[in-house]
Amino acid sequence: MLSGVGWGRTAHGSSAFVLNASALVAGLVAVVTLRRIPHGSKLGVTLLSLALVLVLQTALGRSSARGAHLLWIHGPLGVALVGFAGQAAAGARRLGGDGHG
Repeated sequence: MLSGVGWGRTAHGSSAFVLNASALVAGLVAVVTLRRIPHGSKLGVTLLSLALVLVLQTALGRSSARGAHLLWIHGPLGVALVGFAGQAAAGARRLGGDGHG
């Protein structure tokens, strides 16, 4: 992927598409189905925010692939997104529980 090999770039782009779609669907489903659960709406908004930042990340990556000098932000933002996704997962685990599971 970092070497510019065609199949690596294709795989990276395909996984970006899957991540974008998954985050958007998860956010929309969470907003609709968890609205009456304490902090459920917060999780939905978090997932929709994650989807929005993923779209930005994808745009940066595509621009970089076309020659724009944006890898300096695309890489670190990708690392930050892993942390953001971890926080969303932690929030999902806390939903509706008593904190002991």
